[in-house]
Amino acid sequence: MPTWSPTSTRPRERGIADEDILHVYRNPIRVFTDQGDWELTTHIGLAADGVTLLEGGFATSDDGKVVIVHAMTTRPKYLK
Repeated sequence: MPTWSPTSTRPRERGIADEDILHVYRNPIRVFTDQGDWELTTHIGLAADGVTLLEGGFATSDDGKVVIVHAMTTRPKYLK
């Protein structure tokens, strides 16, 4: 089960509920690896409502835990 990054508050500031980002993590429609300057994996998927398309950024910490570092409504670049 992924945990929230202690240094990242943006997903919650954007109004993305915990249950929605966890749903995206567990049920991705598409997965993009190696996003950004470090090993970030972006999942594209539906929120728990089955309608809202979201993107979530996940990284693996040094101790092997999956950490949520990003969440928002899906940007057009991931819809191509």
